[in-house]
Amino acid sequence: MLAFRRAECSNSVLQASLRALRPDSTYQVEFISESLARTQRNLPGSRLMSDFELRLPTRGSSLLVRYQRLNVPR
Repeated sequence: MLAFRRAECSNSVLQASLRALRPDSTYQVEFISESLARTQRNLPGSRLMSDFELRLPTRGSSLLVRYQRLNVPR
């Protein structure tokens, strides 16, 4: 997913909800800023499918969010 913050936007937080995930699975989520700083977190699918926050502190910036499922429920 690619999130953008417009130059004229005063809000630094975006509420995002992903679809077509498995709520009972865990996902490795990588956040990559324009400066190529990387942060990784493991999050449950249920959290990614409800509003979760993306922070874009700089106006006119973007944030790349990559995710992959870690476990397969039985």
